[in-house]
Amino acid sequence: LNASIGGRMWATHPNWAESMYQAEEMLMEHQRAAILSMHKRDERADTGHFLIMDTGLGKTLTSLCYFHRWLKQQERRRKSQASKIEYILWVTPAGTVENLMEQLNSTWRVPTWKVPRISAAKNPKFGDSTNLKLERFAVNVIHADHLRAAIDKGLAEKATSSVIVFDEVDEMYAPTLRTSAARRLAQLCAKFVAQTATPMRKNESQLRAWLADTCSFPVDSQNLLVAASGMVSIQLELGIQSIEKLETTPMLDIVRKGCRSLIQSRAWLEMAK
Repeated sequence: LNASIGGRMWATHPNWAESMYQAEEMLMEHQRAAILSMHKRDERADTGHFLIMDTGLGKTLTSLCYFHRWLKQQERRRKSQASKIEYILWVTPAGTVENLMEQLNSTWRVPTWKVPRISAAKNPKFGDSTNLKLERFAVNVIHADHLRAAIDKGLAEKATSSVIVFDEVDEMYAPTLRTSAARRLAQLCAKFVAQTATPMRKNESQLRAWLADTCSFPVDSQNLLVAASGMVSIQLELGIQSIEKLETTPMLDIVRKGCRSLIQSRAWLEMAK
């Protein structure tokens, strides 16, 4: 297969081409703007990206389309690194794995693999594994809390041939083993997107560490805001206005009678009107 398509796996892979064509057609204006911003940043410096979008605005599709475009672009330019990238890793916190898998599989129909939890037990539980198992040319979804064990079983080596999405990266700020494992992968991989709806947390030092990998200059407490200005932040202006109007109604007997009837029937909407 590699020989037949000249090494351009991400551009022409049968499981990606049609699905991503349809996904690209579904992109909304704000998502296209975010992808364009990340590509413009790529032209200036070879760094990771910090993508900020409110919940429900489509971070998943935005990151997916960005990476597919980026991988195709690298292949067209015949960069040696691109030919080595075989995995998209999607690191996501507890409670989001199944929803993400459903979205990737059913909505966007891209090749997806749920990375089994690695167990040290002689007889692993059903669904667990004693070895790291990744699928080439697929989105490999891995639970954030399983990173450390996966790194010990070879994920660090695989990271160099991967691009990575860190979903809800604000949950990877605290000084924990999970955060240190995620930070290690971010430094090893070919490219990453750290996405969240809530980038600013109290743990400034950890945010600074993530920002350092998305900037072409050293980041410290003095230039934190300068570094943060490079975040790709997308917000929607919906143009909805709230108009308040005061109306007075004389409390005549007929009005009182009507109010009592509405209260007894618990017709609160009609009561408000």
